[in-house]
Amino acid sequence: MKDIGFDRPDANHSLAEATLVVAFGSELEGSRMDQLRTIADELSGDFSKRSPNQAVNLSVSQGKAESSTSFNGWTLENVDQDTGLVRWQLAIERSRVIINCLEYPRWDAFKEQVINWLSVIQQHLSLESWAVKEVGTLFTDRFYWSLKGEEYHFEKLFNPDSEYLSPSIKSKGPLWHLFQGWIETDSNREFLHNLNVSTQWDINRPHKTEVLHIVRCLKGEDGELDGLNMELISTALDKAHTDNKKMLNELLSAETIEFIGLNK
Repeated sequence: MKDIGFDRPDANHSLAEATLVVAFGSELEGSRMDQLRTIADELSGDFSKRSPNQAVNLSVSQGKAESSTSFNGWTLENVDQDTGLVRWQLAIERSRVIINCLEYPRWDAFKEQVINWLSVIQQHLSLESWAVKEVGTLFTDRFYWSLKGEEYHFEKLFNPDSEYLSPSIKSKGPLWHLFQGWIETDSNREFLHNLNVSTQWDINRPHKTEVLHIVRCLKGEDGELDGLNMELISTALDKAHTDNKKMLNELLSAETIEFIGLNK
């Protein structure tokens, strides 16, 4: 597709970021916090940069507010030594784990790496039976299009008959924003979908189209998810990936689908 590029110069697909978020049912405490302090060493082979996260604690006494900070986990980064760009970012906090891939390799490689790091975290922090509130997967597709305002054609990137697009959006020109959500049930679990499609354009920058799709696996009929279970994580990831591809096949134009190799 002429004059359309992706998030990184060497990228060959539109998926700019893939993220997994695991939210715990309750915050880590006691001995697990001691283990959290040392987990950066356990993962140092994969992450060259580390920084401790601090939680801000507020208290009010005799009408005066006081604040203090306490250790809340780590942010670890895997950085490309040639470009200086972050490939992976891993945040481990009292209440959640966030794994963000900014140099997406393809699904199988992404999933394998995510499961590997989560397994290390599970074992190091003894989370086999620690309740999990939800597992969320985020997909961010970005398209950069060099054009003038009058050259914008909605149908170039999108399927005008898509169920995800409202009729009014099609006549709004190059700048618009659409946010929606829905809930479905699968295997006795609730899945909450959020779809955020937006465009940005500045005369000095390429026109940007962004598609953010979030699939959240929530607690089911039997309550919270049973521990940091790798089988459950794997199932939630695969469902999110399948649902994301299905959504993009409905949302994007045939030309765009072929261009990004969506079904390969």
